[in-house]
Amino acid sequence: MYQVLLIDDEPWALYGLKTLIDWEALGYRIAGEAENGLKAMELLNKGNIDVAISDIRMPGMDGIQLMETIQEEKLPVEVILVSGYSEFEYARKAVRYGAFDYLLKQVSAAELTDVLRRLSDALKGREQGAPDPLKEEAHLSHMMTEVMRDIDEGFPRDILLNELAKKYSISSGHLSNLIKKETGSTYTEHITRRRIEKAKELLKDDSLSILEVAEQVGYGDYFYFTKLFKRQTGLSPSKYRKEQ
Repeated sequence: MYQVLLIDDEPWALYGLKTLIDWEALGYRIAGEAENGLKAMELLNKGNIDVAISDIRMPGMDGIQLMETIQEEKLPVEVILVSGYSEFEYARKAVRYGAFDYLLKQVSAAELTDVLRRLSDALKGREQGAPDPLKEEAHLSHMMTEVMRDIDEGFPRDILLNELAKKYSISSGHLSNLIKKETGSTYTEHITRRRIEKAKELLKDDSLSILEVAEQVGYGDYFYFTKLFKRQTGLSPSKYRKEQ
């Protein structure tokens, strides 16, 4: 059984998670609870915890700070973050920095079960030891070729990192690290760069309005696109078009 620590400053939320699914049927056991990150670290430092499921917004030490501390202390603990819609982008950013995944409140039994099953596969793979290094390198190389192809074909729409991670049966945090190693940029930075590159091409076509260009590269908000384009290139889209 993998040992789980639940972390939330709301007692009802802890109770809800505990009773939401049959943990033991999935190979997990609730080993403890904590009301904030500081208390959680006390328990994590005692060892024997494999998984921490933490709310993001908590007093003392929030979920992001908790995850960063776990990484700094190199604790062998996987983190799943739980966030509200207002913290959605915050949670996505956390995944890029190493969280296994994130769940939106109110967490459903199906969503939690899916994440735990994927996590179980990842943990089992770790326990079985690393495969042949050459085969593993070849597998990763092939996988990253496929991942980058998916990104290049789909960047105009919002491709979530955890969608790609699920498709290739890898944790979001690990995939984020591989993408950064491949491109030298974070996942979001790479998507933004691809979109701006495509926008530059489309701006050469005077038959397209700037709004149409923005929409074709994945930005429905004209003003956001204009601001982002200028930040990336130093020129507004209209001025860039005139200078071509």
